[in-house]
Amino acid sequence: MKRTILYIGFVFLIQSCIPLRIAPTIEDYKLTRGKKFKRSLSKRQMFIFEDPKEAGHFYDYVNTKFDLNHEDVYDDVPFKIDSSTFFLRFMRWRFLTKRLVSVL
Repeated sequence: MKRTILYIGFVFLIQSCIPLRIAPTIEDYKLTRGKKFKRSLSKRQMFIFEDPKEAGHFYDYVNTKFDLNHEDVYDDVPFKIDSSTFFLRFMRWRFLTKRLVSVL
């Protein structure tokens, strides 16, 4: 009996509260209007940051996080914060030296 309780306690200890991945910190970002960043964009407020990962990672993250099944991933994904609904839209630009992602 004592061994069983010890085994169950050990299993819970191994499977609990150990983070498998830690979210990266975005250090170099800008909050700006779209027109100031690129003239062809709308006047919406944007969060612009440099993406160090490959092209499909952010798309896959948004698709998996919001369970979109590859439908309308780029266009106005609804999410809630404190019972208020917001919409997420993202675009990707590649410049000669940087890959930038803007969240609209």
